[in-house]
Amino acid sequence: MNTLQLMKFIKPVLLVLACVSISSCVSATIAASGKSYEHLLNKKTTVRDVRKSLGDASWSRAHQPPVAIKNSDEYRSYVLNQKNNSKPHVWNGDEFSEGAITSLCEVYTRKGPYADIDRGQGYAMASGLTLGIGDLIYMPSAIKDRNEMSKEYYSLTFWYDSNGQFIGLYEGDIRKPD
Repeated sequence: MNTLQLMKFIKPVLLVLACVSISSCVSATIAASGKSYEHLLNKKTTVRDVRKSLGDASWSRAHQPPVAIKNSDEYRSYVLNQKNNSKPHVWNGDEFSEGAITSLCEVYTRKGPYADIDRGQGYAMASGLTLGIGDLIYMPSAIKDRNEMSKEYYSLTFWYDSNGQFIGLYEGDIRKPD
């Protein structure tokens, strides 16, 4: 095999290797980025841990006597204000927790999104299906979308038991139905 023939063979192989190596879903990572809170979704988390990670709550309500989350004023108001009477998805990282007994509800609001891996799935699929070439095409769009999201406000609602331990999360402001 002479050098010319070898070069004709190597160029396509190198192109394929380059495409596979850059298919690291950079656009998906950009789209999914934001303030992380997943580390707070465990039973050992306290109100102090959440405040340390997310800052001061933008709204807070104490429940005396303690009530089930689904019987709290903020939860019932959310359900009543929904057009289709849907219930908010309240979970503790492992399971639904609407029945958990709460003494405190707090809403944390920030400018810019919280991290959400689901936001990047479309970009990841495009990148994977095109062996990374899609990433080169979609990266400007991911940057633009992420920049637009950084101008908006996002909220998380946390509930705590009487010991200040985390018991439930709603991804949004429980006071503002969709």
